[in-house]
Amino acid sequence: MTADQFLVLGLFLGMISIPAMLSAWSDRRRPVVGLVVGLAGIAIVLYANTRKPDGYRPAEVPEAFYGVLADIIR
Repeated sequence: MTADQFLVLGLFLGMISIPAMLSAWSDRRRPVVGLVVGLAGIAIVLYANTRKPDGYRPAEVPEAFYGVLADIIR
């Protein structure tokens, strides 16, 4: 996997962890699964940032998304 794919995967995991945590809190449960998925997403984003020599700037994130999406479509 490329650094762009790791970045997109980590951001996706981070996004899906938020509804899981909110659902657990609204049901008065511990948000264990949401926290684990969120921490995994953060770890994957940090790993992707270290795999790219200069790291990612905020302006480069949409390019990474479009590149990964184009790879999936092709």
